[in-house]
Amino acid sequence: MSRATLALVAVGLFSVAVNLLLLTGPIFMMLVYDRVLTSRSVATLVVLVVLVGVLLSFLALFDLVRRQILGRLGNRLELVLSDPIFESWIKQNVGRPGHAQPLEDLKGIRQFLSSAAPLALFDLPWTLLFLWLIFLFHSYLGYVALTGAAFLTGLALLTHALTRRLLANAARDAAKAAELVAEARRGAEAAVARGMVRGLMSRWRTRYEASVFDQSSAGDTISLLSAVARALRLFLQSAILAVGAWLAILQEVTPGTMIAASILMGRVNRPGFAGGSNS
Repeated sequence: MSRATLALVAVGLFSVAVNLLLLTGPIFMMLVYDRVLTSRSVATLVVLVVLVGVLLSFLALFDLVRRQILGRLGNRLELVLSDPIFESWIKQNVGRPGHAQPLEDLKGIRQFLSSAAPLALFDLPWTLLFLWLIFLFHSYLGYVALTGAAFLTGLALLTHALTRRLLANAARDAAKAAELVAEARRGAEAAVARGMVRGLMSRWRTRYEASVFDQSSAGDTISLLSAVARALRLFLQSAILAVGAWLAILQEVTPGTMIAASILMGRVNRPGFAGGSNS
């Protein structure tokens, strides 16, 4: 088994531990509301707080380790592949200018592995478990969480659809602008002597402005839909508490279950899973 495969398996195992430990909060709230407050036992509360502190310490440790594994995997990948990619790029661009896009792409892969995105992929299956647990509490609570997840996922897909082409165009124009700068630097003396500076500057500015415009348009769209997603998440948090309170009044769930369902829905609908940025 290769080092990369072993690293991904390790990240997967640590992700299992992290997501199981994420249940610490909901379970703690259920025990506090349904056991401690009714029994008025300070000793039980102290034991629970100490236990939660220990479990959350392990949560932080395991999360740190899996992030470091992915970061080192990205670094290793770049170091191993950079030489053959550089050699291939040099051979393909002999005698003609060319932007080192393959090397930039390799750098992008390393940055991706060091970001929160891969961890979101490892954590994604666990959202189904959290959603199932909410349905176990009460079907009404589950429907609220499921509806919220559907809306937020729709917003995420809409954001991707509206910005994908803009971001691709911005990257392409930025690369073209960088090539023009490199070309101008190599032929600076000839360009000045022949009076070609304004022409080169005009071509560069056209590409640069197009890149900035597309990037700005994509940023505006992302900001708008991210704000909508954030407001929707806050509303859903209130909605599930309201439904939980109503069910508690009807004595169909306990107050602890109501709070636990709210925490779990926050996990189901957290940024990175359903509409934009991982908490």
